[in-house]
Amino acid sequence: MIGPISDGGDRLRVFLDGTHVETRWIADYHVIWQTGQRNGPPEGDPAHHTHCSAYVAAAALYLDIYILRPPNHKQLRLANAQVTWLGGGGDETGPTAAASGWSALGASGDDGVLDAAVTAANLGKLVVAGYFQPPTQQSDGTTVQRAGHIVVVRPQDSFPSDDGPQVVTAGVKNFKSASMRFAFGDHPLAWPSNIQLFVHDTALEVTLI
Repeated sequence: MIGPISDGGDRLRVFLDGTHVETRWIADYHVIWQTGQRNGPPEGDPAHHTHCSAYVAAAALYLDIYILRPPNHKQLRLANAQVTWLGGGGDETGPTAAASGWSALGASGDDGVLDAAVTAANLGKLVVAGYFQPPTQQSDGTTVQRAGHIVVVRPQDSFPSDDGPQVVTAGVKNFKSASMRFAFGDHPLAWPSNIQLFVHDTALEVTLI
């Protein structure tokens, strides 16, 4: 069962809309990760030049929250590294996820995890959902490491179980609100069971009197 949207959840919704993800962190361009502004010409292949992890890092930065980001990890395949780091792994320099205040909620296929994730977002907490893309072996025997994906969960009253919660996603196309199933559509093994969710408290939860 999902908890109601609090004042903190309303503030988080306004904050997420204010990041303007649909016009920044655009695929096919090199971007300044903190702002999503383009700082170079098109790179020629949107599917291989997306900025989900840079967007999540920037959203966390704006909320004064640390998540693995440059310079402690380069932008290339940062989503895979963020998911590993959030789960307590990785060998990057800088603080750990636990020391930075992150907690694991579990996987999208676990009972109650998606409800817990939306309830946390409805309180104004930052909730991220990520998928680590395992290496794949090609027919010639070589191994290829593809990028994973990571998104931010939006506050919402309810969601259809077949599609999952609404999230903010920066991919080949960017959406300020799309279903989790749609957002991870380029990763066939992610939905419905293998997306990892993590939560962090924010100052948006606090009502100032």
